[in-house]
Amino acid sequence: MGDTWEKGNPLRRIEPCDLLCALGIALNLTWCSLEGHSIGFELPSAGMSAVVNPRLFWLAGIAAVALCFLCAPQAIKARDGAMRFVVPLCAAAGTALFAWSFSETMADPMLVAMLGVFLSGFGHFWFSARYYLLLARMRPFTVIVWVIVAGLLAKTLLLSFSAMALPLEVQVGFAVLIPVANALVFELARDQAGRRLRIGEKGESAQTGKHTAFGLPTLPRRIVLMKSGQRNLVLLIVMGGIMLATVRRLSFWGLWGGDSSFPIKTIWGLSEFLTVAVCLIVFAYLAFVKTSRLSMSVRFQPAAVVVVAGLFLIAIQQPGDFAFLSDAQAVVIHVDEAYAYLLFWSVMALALDALDMPPFRVLGIGGMTFALVSLGWVLLSGYVGDIDSAFIVLAAYGIIVVLMLYSYRESKRYSKLQEAEALQVMQVSMRASEGDESGRASDGAGASIVDSITDRCAVLAVDYRLTPRESEVFCLLAQGRTRAFIQDELVLSGSTVKTHVSHIYAKM
Repeated sequence: MGDTWEKGNPLRRIEPCDLLCALGIALNLTWCSLEGHSIGFELPSAGMSAVVNPRLFWLAGIAAVALCFLCAPQAIKARDGAMRFVVPLCAAAGTALFAWSFSETMADPMLVAMLGVFLSGFGHFWFSARYYLLLARMRPFTVIVWVIVAGLLAKTLLLSFSAMALPLEVQVGFAVLIPVANALVFELARDQAGRRLRIGEKGESAQTGKHTAFGLPTLPRRIVLMKSGQRNLVLLIVMGGIMLATVRRLSFWGLWGGDSSFPIKTIWGLSEFLTVAVCLIVFAYLAFVKTSRLSMSVRFQPAAVVVVAGLFLIAIQQPGDFAFLSDAQAVVIHVDEAYAYLLFWSVMALALDALDMPPFRVLGIGGMTFALVSLGWVLLSGYVGDIDSAFIVLAAYGIIVVLMLYSYRESKRYSKLQEAEALQVMQVSMRASEGDESGRASDGAGASIVDSITDRCAVLAVDYRLTPRESEVFCLLAQGRTRAFIQDELVLSGSTVKTHVSHIYAKM
């Protein structure tokens, strides 16, 4: 999903859709932090912490939605129209149940709080999946990286504003309303993405395909990987999930209740915020933008090394002491957590385009890895006692090193991977040039590729008398999509896709 066909500063390609997605990501992260750590939620957190850490049920909600994505990706896609209304309302209701669980006596407060946190965790990952799937299917990789950076910085500002300007009761009300507001932000982002694809530079309607994500035409595949490359990408997802879960466990976000409930001021002043912003921007540029043309086997290795190095710095302090850390130590923790989040979701965005599997299943792999590893750390902390930070770092470091070495060995054994990627880059560049010469280029090269391939497929479909459904399958095949992908994209059975493909070959 590299941006090899795009020239110039990628920041110039930032559009309203990207800004809305950054806002949605920021709201989603703010919601999680408020519910887990603000003093407004201290009473239910303390009530549950006497028995079990509340974050267990938040992570259980993430694991539940990830399991749905893994086992039933077609069903999730087919029911998206209903879930877009139901899940935000359930998530908002879950936040409210958790907030007032120990203030009411009509029901068992523990059961009410457990249900509330579970629904909130389910909604949190569901929102993340929607935003990153929309970005992965519509936008170039480097733009996605900057959207994530903007979301992380906006989240820091929103948390500081909530802590300093909002009374405790208003903080709770704000957290309850975030899921509903986030659903509206996503609909606006989806509308802006559709408008970008429909309208060309001269305001003329552009013909688009019927192959959609959330009802919108998607870009053709922008990277092709061999089997070894796809295995490496899955390992990168697992590695990113392990690192993010481990960093969260060592930071002040890892557990709920007790010392983790505090006035959220992880950044105390302008100088600290600017430090975080500069570190995050430099890291994003050097570790993701500058490496976007490297082979898949090495392009994420520098980012992983930086995150692991940050783990050692964090491990200097014990996990329970983070509420009282100095400004400098808090900045280090905040920065490394942002690095790990950026690495995890950047890999996920790339995988959503490159892997030959349903996109919801890709999201399920990442979500399940993060949830299970996080659950393991929380359970160990709760039943074994405070785990020494060095043990956590060494365990995570050992797993990550093994994955990195295996990935590198695979890339050495299959040297044809780089040749396949180079061939795909050349094909994409040729398509972009053809799209520009035809005079129908939209505001980016990606839209030109969509129009060019779609138009050519439409002409051939008429010439060879393909049915409407065969035309859709044919256009996806022309974009380099596999039968498994087409099966998920068009919500068809495997035998139906096979029949359509055979008819296409027979007619053409």
